[in-house]
Amino acid sequence: MPRDKHKDERQAVHKSSDISRFNTTDASTENQRRPTKKRKERTGVDEQPVPQAGLRSKCERSTEGSTERGRSATSKRRKIGLNQADLGLDDGSTAIRASLCVDVGDRSIFYDVRDPECPPQGANNGQDFDFPSALKPSTGQTGHDALRAGGWLSVKSLIYELVRRATDDAKVDKDVQSLLRKTFKGDLILKEKEREELATDQLRAHVVECFRKVAKATQDTCDREGLFYDSIAVTLPVTWNPPPFQTMYAGILEEAFPNITPENFVYIYEAEAVGHYLLHSRIRSILQRPEGDEKYPHRLMIADFGGHTVNGVTFHLRWNEQEKENSKPAFFATQKPWGAPGGSELYAREVEKALRKDPECTKGSQDEVEECVKGFMECLKLKQGNHDGTAVTLVCDKEPHIWQPTGPADAARLYKRAFDRPLKEVHAKITARMGRAVPTTVVLTGGSYLNAAARAATIAKIDSQPAWKYIALSEIRAVSDMRLVVAQGAALALSKATSVAEFMKQGAAFALHSPSLKGPDGLAKPNILTYKQQNWEFRFDLRTESRMRIRCEPFHQGTMEDLKDPAKRRIEVYNAYDFLDLGSRRKGSYTISLKHVRGDGKDFMILREKAEEDDRDLDGPVVHKWKLPVYVDIGQCVLMVDQDEFDLQKLKRE
Repeated sequence: MPRDKHKDERQAVHKSSDISRFNTTDASTENQRRPTKKRKERTGVDEQPVPQAGLRSKCERSTEGSTERGRSATSKRRKIGLNQADLGLDDGSTAIRASLCVDVGDRSIFYDVRDPECPPQGANNGQDFDFPSALKPSTGQTGHDALRAGGWLSVKSLIYELVRRATDDAKVDKDVQSLLRKTFKGDLILKEKEREELATDQLRAHVVECFRKVAKATQDTCDREGLFYDSIAVTLPVTWNPPPFQTMYAGILEEAFPNITPENFVYIYEAEAVGHYLLHSRIRSILQRPEGDEKYPHRLMIADFGGHTVNGVTFHLRWNEQEKENSKPAFFATQKPWGAPGGSELYAREVEKALRKDPECTKGSQDEVEECVKGFMECLKLKQGNHDGTAVTLVCDKEPHIWQPTGPADAARLYKRAFDRPLKEVHAKITARMGRAVPTTVVLTGGSYLNAAARAATIAKIDSQPAWKYIALSEIRAVSDMRLVVAQGAALALSKATSVAEFMKQGAAFALHSPSLKGPDGLAKPNILTYKQQNWEFRFDLRTESRMRIRCEPFHQGTMEDLKDPAKRRIEVYNAYDFLDLGSRRKGSYTISLKHVRGDGKDFMILREKAEEDDRDLDGPVVHKWKLPVYVDIGQCVLMVDQDEFDLQKLKRE
């Protein structure tokens, strides 16, 4: 089945001030969406949808009014004698990892998937949970076979190659072109002749085989432990948000896991998965602040600096004040997840390319060359914690014994490309003006933060902010295996999916925002439409044409008494996100209401607008009504409109 359904659906992405330098990607930028389950063909998309409608992660299995994930009553979901699990799948820079999560009361039990091909010595080091992200295209060898053969490439890099081959540069956005050409084009070690000889279908089949090994091992784990699963939470770097990456990756996974229907692949950003691991698991106690009443942070920022990309997201936390010692925070992400390419694996690829071009390293037979390169790369791995832009010297017991890039400038260039540029993106988020004084804990994780210079640079930025602190996951003893955090977090997010009814019940408040509806303090006037399932109707006059948005604050801190007081009926600036963009409205009088309803097993928000526009020659007001299908995003834990079922451009009426 062709996987190019999105080829003509190219969406606008974040316009960086210097895209050639940073290649940063915003997950919920102007016209991007989460990879859809059905991936329908869509046309006529405007350039200004709701900013939150980025990469989609949807789970429809929650029952109304239940805090626990509901199970469907259909017979196909019943497995007599088996416990249902949720699978988290993480395609990391160096390894693919998978973990099954089973909820038992208040506890979550993980069944991590082992690679049956792992050598005995690897099992002793905990590496038996790693499916090596290694593929030798010329022979089709994968995993440990590819590692032993040498000359392998990472599966992630080969997915970039597949996207590059399937993408017409003239039909994609500049950000995608830059990501494919400037950032990753030189990462493949394949020679031009080898690339020409390697058919695309053959390369894709090799990549699918890597994931099939994971699928088989997962099923073996289920058979052994008495489990079954019918959905997968797949982690993605933010840089894979554009459609060419979404479509290619989704097609590969659907072929590798044929027992999972396409709509049951649920997607979550890597940084979001880390946040769920922290906030749902037993180690959330590490977030406690040591001094005074500010024992718990108000926000949690995840900075996941992996081998190929850095990814981040900020969660707002609401702790249970009555049970602080055993508090389980409600949390949600209202700001855009973000990401940028870079990391230790890019550094290693650059070094390996340089080694293969060095005359001293390429003497002798092909086997001797591979042994030489392998020896130097093993030395580099041992030194990866000390890269800092100065000259690096590698030692190998094969000829030649010593190698280094030609001069400190080259080493500095390598470090700048792999570390400096992505770190600038992280530091820009830390020093941003909005909410700078809000108590925030930054969690540093990912293989590239094992680099001392990178970690020290970020810690210095965190220390410069009042009321901020950091946690390095690699230093937390309670984290049994940091490599599995992302996969386990994805499985947890899927297992804890919240229903729309519960989201509303917990205190979601919606408010109308417009430049024409500001109070004397510059904030929006108190014009809340709905709160805790209480339906509100708001009437207002526009003195000039103005843009209208409906904003939502999950877990609103107000009370019914507050809502009766015009001075207190307000959505918090830092804790709200844009739920709907209504576009512009002409001068006139309007009445807008919002109501949650459920029918036929689905959730909807009914948006009703009565308009009396001054410049329209009509006998009376015009009433518009929209029935919006909604779901709670499993990664960000906020309410979103299902854009597969409803085109948000219909709300704009222009």
